[in-house]
Amino acid sequence: MTEDSLIYTTKTQKITAASIFGAISLVSAFSAAYIPRLPGWGFALFDPVSIIWIVAFLIFGITVGITTSLLGTLGLMYFDPTGIGPFMKLIATLPMMLIPWIFFKYYSSKTEDISSDYILKFKIYTISMIFALIVRLALMIPLNLIIVPLFFSDSWPPLAIMEYTMMLNIIQWTGDAWIPYLVVVKSTLRNSFKYW
Repeated sequence: MTEDSLIYTTKTQKITAASIFGAISLVSAFSAAYIPRLPGWGFALFDPVSIIWIVAFLIFGITVGITTSLLGTLGLMYFDPTGIGPFMKLIATLPMMLIPWIFFKYYSSKTEDISSDYILKFKIYTISMIFALIVRLALMIPLNLIIVPLFFSDSWPPLAIMEYTMMLNIIQWTGDAWIPYLVVVKSTLRNSFKYW
């Protein structure tokens, strides 16, 4: 197989993967109506949609992960009662793909003998996800300080908004980081589809 045909095949497979995982993400958006939500805000305490986004990223790479996330966000827009929730979910989840990807790019620039499996080493994955959580909180705390009084209730004091934002994002980060990790590490899919 020539290099050009290999690149074409890989692009085709990535498009297919993004379509499939995007469809799964859209279907799982139906669950949004049944997920427990934070009283007063309407934000979901647990959301399987973002777990699918991270699984797509870990198996197929940043392009498929982000494409799947955008498709899932569109699906959530229809089902989420808050309207603003899907946008917040996307902003919160993107660091969990971008930070590990940056780690990979950094380490791969230091040595040529490295694959994306490097990210799935427990220590590296844990460190990258801790950084992702820090970035996630750095984004979500200011956003919630603006959005909660604007769209939901101005009776929430800023300290309470910060506390709830931290609690909610740490809970969601735990599921978003570790459920996909366990799924992908135990899955044969990653051995079949190493694209990045």
